[in-house]
Amino acid sequence: MCKKLVAIVLILCMAVGFNSTVLASTWDQEVSSETSTKPTKWDGTRYSSNSGWSTFYAPAGKVIFGFGEEEKPTGTVTHTIDLKNSADVKNLPNNSYFKVYITSMNGSENKYIVQLSDYVQIGWNYYPTKMKVQVHARSPKGSMFELPGRGWTEVKTCITYRAY
Repeated sequence: MCKKLVAIVLILCMAVGFNSTVLASTWDQEVSSETSTKPTKWDGTRYSSNSGWSTFYAPAGKVIFGFGEEEKPTGTVTHTIDLKNSADVKNLPNNSYFKVYITSMNGSENKYIVQLSDYVQIGWNYYPTKMKVQVHARSPKGSMFELPGRGWTEVKTCITYRAY
C-alpha cells in the first residue's frame, strides 16, 4: 500500500512539473543564529544575551544584494531591527537575494543586528561584499507574582549573492 502511494505521488509530481532541483535550496548560504538567556529571577532581575557574529563574504565578482546605498558608506553600516516591531521587520529586505526567517523568539527584547561593510559600486549604488549578523534576547519581565522565564531569539538568514 505504502509503495503504491509513493509511486502515485511521484507520478503526480512529474505530471505537474516538479523535480528534485525545485525541492533543493536555492540559497548560496544559510546561517542560523540563536541565543538564550537565563530565566528572570523572582525579584524581577532580567538577563540579556547576544549570539556570536556570523559572517558572510560574497565571492569575487559578487555582492550582497538588498542593502544598496546611494552614497559610499565610510566604514561599517549597522542596522538594528527590533523583531517585536512589525514596522522594523517590514523594512528588512525580502527578495530573492536576501531573506530572514524568524524561527522562534520569547522575552521582552528580540533584535536582529546586521553590520555591512566592504562596499562595491554598481551603477549608481554601492553594495556590501561582507555582512555580519547577530541576534539579541532579553528575558521577560517577571516578579514573584508572575511566572518568569527565559528569553531567546532564533533567526535564519538566507543569501543568494548577485554577480556584477
